[in-house]
Amino acid sequence: ERLILKSNNRNTKCLQIGYPGDKHIGQMRKAVESKILGFEHLPKIAIFDNNFGRDHFLHSDSVKAFYRVLNKTVQNMDCMLLVRSKRGQFLDNYERFNGVESKADILEKIIDFPDKGDLGPGFVADVVVCHSLSSLACISGSWGSPTIMFDPECLINTNYLNENFHIAKTTDTLSKILNRCLKQRKRYLKKPNNIDPYVDGC
Repeated sequence: ERLILKSNNRNTKCLQIGYPGDKHIGQMRKAVESKILGFEHLPKIAIFDNNFGRDHFLHSDSVKAFYRVLNKTVQNMDCMLLVRSKRGQFLDNYERFNGVESKADILEKIIDFPDKGDLGPGFVADVVVCHSLSSLACISGSWGSPTIMFDPECLINTNYLNENFHIAKTTDTLSKILNRCLKQRKRYLKKPNNIDPYVDGC
């Protein structure tokens, strides 16, 4: 608000809107249910990854740690990964950080969701996992899905998160919360309302 005033803009108030895709929620639910036919009995992790690079706020070391926790979880537990990847780089990064053989091992456990802004994975997963701040993970948590945010860079303001969200700042914490959520398999803990913050692009 101070910035707006300094710019001499007469609009001194900001309006927070919900996720523009709310009207498509029903369609997303139906689409994802058809994709997981035959896998309903398995625990599921919805993954919303993030970009990283030398000029980005995420460091490759923390990205490597994130992928290694996922790999360890998949190796130790029979589960599915429902992946909505930014720029379709999830498998390449998975192989880069876990070794060539890991990609072959995980292919049969992945269901890919290539459409931009697709919340489908969050509706059927037992837990949503993201690296740092993710728009789709925020929306999934607002709709009631147990959501883990891996935040070793301490970039997330926790004052605006409800009880569906868990913040993991270390790989040990991420691994413990992830395993606990997969064993409990409790979806839609609490849905405060259908007005969710639209953080940025998806």
